[in-house]
Amino acid sequence: MHRWRSWYWFGLGVLISVIIVISSVYALADRTKSQEPAKLPLANTPSPITIPTPTPAPTISQPMSTPLGTKYGHFPYAEINRNRLIVVASYGQKEYQRYVEMEREAGLALFRLMNAARDRGLWIIPISGFRTVDYQADLFRRQVQKQGSEMAAARISAPPGYSEHHTGLAIDLGNGFAAGEGKPDITEQFGKTQAYEWLQKNAQTYGFELSYPPNNPQGVMYEPWHWRYVGSDYARQVFAQARSNPKG
Repeated sequence: MHRWRSWYWFGLGVLISVIIVISSVYALADRTKSQEPAKLPLANTPSPITIPTPTPAPTISQPMSTPLGTKYGHFPYAEINRNRLIVVASYGQKEYQRYVEMEREAGLALFRLMNAARDRGLWIIPISGFRTVDYQADLFRRQVQKQGSEMAAARISAPPGYSEHHTGLAIDLGNGFAAGEGKPDITEQFGKTQAYEWLQKNAQTYGFELSYPPNNPQGVMYEPWHWRYVGSDYARQVFAQARSNPKG
């Protein structure tokens, strides 16, 4: 009987020891877990951004689309995109000052032409380049008031939408040496200058040609100051209709 009680208390002691050990192990595990750094939730991952394929800029070989038909002998021309223009000069003074712009390739060709003329002691200046349809409409309206009819005005100024200036490839030129002499620009007197004589002989070398020579088939007034650039495939396509069928 005494031996049985001894085993009983021995077994109870072992069981209590095992329970204490197991409890200690779990307590240690809990403390270790509580000391681990908290795992922050991942931030929302943004959806992939779809980058649209950029629309390619128009190349120099793409002609501008223009409607068919003429008006008072003038061929139709669309406005060139303004981002294809460069400034080639500043003309006028004070409130009349303006920037003269041309299509990039035409403008660079004009720089070469003016530099070559300067080497010959000539001062050729750009007076008017690119014009918007709205600007041309104002010019044409004033000519109609002065001349009395659209047909008469069209001999001097193209109707809006029909000016070579819309293309950025046409330029009105003047004699810089006469600028301070009080002589008006854009007159037939320019055709009697050494600058014009030089242009007749050399402008083609730089890709330029006279748009409206004397007695031209289009019926437009002789304009010795008005030149158009045809030195690139693009420019030749723009003026193909006028050059191949000048009567319209």
